[in-house]
Amino acid sequence: MNFREKLRCLPRCARYYTSSLMVQLVLVMILLISAPTLIFTSFYFQQQNTLTQQRLVQNAFESSVQIANQINSDLKSYTSVSNLFYLDDALNQALLDYQEGRLTIQEGQQLIRRVSSRYNAATSGGLGFSVLTVAEDGTTFGNALITKEPFVLPLMERDWYQELFATQTRQLWIKDAYLDHFFSNNGYDNIYLVRKLHNRQNWTCVGTLVLIISELEIERIYSSYVGKQQSLFLLDQSMGTISSVDNLNIYALSEEIQSRILNYSGTFSPADAGPVSLVSYYTIVSSQWKLVYCHNTDSAMHPFEQNRSQYLRLITVCLIISVLLSTLVVHHYISPIKILREQMDEVQKGNLNSHLPVIANNEIGQLTAHFNRMQDSIHLLMQRLIEESEAKRSAEIQALQSQINPHFLYNTLASVRFMIFSGETESADAIVVSLIHLMKNALSNAQLFVTIDMELHLLDDYIRIQQYTFAHPFQVEIDVEPEVRDCYTIKLLLQPIVENAIFHGLKPKTGGGGLLRIFGRSVKDGIELVIQDNGVGFDAVQGIRAQSPMSHGIGLQNVIDRIHLHFGNHYGARVSSTPGRGTEIRIHLPKLRQEEDCKPYERFNC
Repeated sequence: MNFREKLRCLPRCARYYTSSLMVQLVLVMILLISAPTLIFTSFYFQQQNTLTQQRLVQNAFESSVQIANQINSDLKSYTSVSNLFYLDDALNQALLDYQEGRLTIQEGQQLIRRVSSRYNAATSGGLGFSVLTVAEDGTTFGNALITKEPFVLPLMERDWYQELFATQTRQLWIKDAYLDHFFSNNGYDNIYLVRKLHNRQNWTCVGTLVLIISELEIERIYSSYVGKQQSLFLLDQSMGTISSVDNLNIYALSEEIQSRILNYSGTFSPADAGPVSLVSYYTIVSSQWKLVYCHNTDSAMHPFEQNRSQYLRLITVCLIISVLLSTLVVHHYISPIKILREQMDEVQKGNLNSHLPVIANNEIGQLTAHFNRMQDSIHLLMQRLIEESEAKRSAEIQALQSQINPHFLYNTLASVRFMIFSGETESADAIVVSLIHLMKNALSNAQLFVTIDMELHLLDDYIRIQQYTFAHPFQVEIDVEPEVRDCYTIKLLLQPIVENAIFHGLKPKTGGGGLLRIFGRSVKDGIELVIQDNGVGFDAVQGIRAQSPMSHGIGLQNVIDRIHLHFGNHYGARVSSTPGRGTEIRIHLPKLRQEEDCKPYERFNC
């Protein structure tokens, strides 16, 4: 093969290989991935920039968590100390005795000082604090007093005092310049842990416990973590500063930073916060303080700043090109699939007549052709299914309507012959008329649905025959609402159930007194027909009693199946029975009011 022939074969070979959807997608992926990769390789240092930023953020957050946990650990230690004071019986009894006048101020001061000194000595392992106990009348006790004599401290006038009764923990961490006026040494502010003390007999308040911790004790925990390019702030829940080390000379956090640290923890870069380029924050659990860690990361990021603008321009161009290419490719391959989906929607709606054109020589085109063939097969199968379903339903109705047992006819005719020979011609005539009515309407194939009133008339003829031929007379009560009588149901629905009630419930009953009740009511989601007998009943555990020969094929289960067939599984029948007391069958049907093509029940003279 010479060179020209090879060139002429190239288009044919290209069409062959590119007709595969897999090959097309592979070529597209190579185009979309290789081009950006070549561009991004020359700017690999930007990845280093990103990794450095991530490492700075991670380190800043981990440092925040470590400092916060250390502070939280110390605060928990102070809380544990407050628990010791809270549970101290001597302290509570001293405040209670003072409150009830059994203890003077001087005696109370000496007693409470001894308690305070005891716990100060027991907890001297790195914790520095003073203790102030305030009685309910404001009298102060404890080793925090600068003066020798106790004085009145009106804590209840402070804004935070009422929060002690509103918090679940019953304790508060606060800063208060008013208290600093009395208890601050060397001009340093204090931090106060405040909680109410209770009489544990009746849980009434006997005083207030205040642990006084110098801010220097808190600063000692975190000061070694704060570098020259960092600042750290401890804020209370109202964004007031508890303690701080401000190496960046921020002085006060901006409104942007305050608004973004309301969550539990996180990191972010503020838009305009002077030297602050990275902020990490964490919530201290025990006090709900915010630890805000501010960093100046410019020195660490300076080597990567020069090429940032050029990188952003190139990456923007790459993204635009990628988006345009992706849009074109997706549109090219999705269009036939979209058309196929629309055709599926039409098939779902029942439109099986239209076909899709095969416009692509690839897997999508093959899928379209297979779909067209499948659509034709579905259309053919649906037609066959409809025809078979109609034939099956027609055969079922014909079979049901032809289930007049020869044994029943034999007994009926034998009874008529006996009555004629006995001279009971009127009774014999009544049986013959009822049998004619029954045969006329039961064997008619013209109607599938009849009104419940017509079904009851059919039952009336059947029951009349049974009453004449039955050895033991029984009573029948029928009470069906007019609204229910006008509704439609399946023909020959009640007769099999009534037959079972007579032959298997009332016939074996000894001593007479048989009663058959039929009543119907309108319920919320349809109508309910109930057939009751006071016959022998059966044990529900052993199963439903056997059907009589006359009801063979159209017994209770067949009635349930017909209801499910025509109305769905929401409707059906429920059986309950008690041996020796009778059986009850409740039939649940839809309320059908529309006109059906059914003739009225014929009553004619013979």
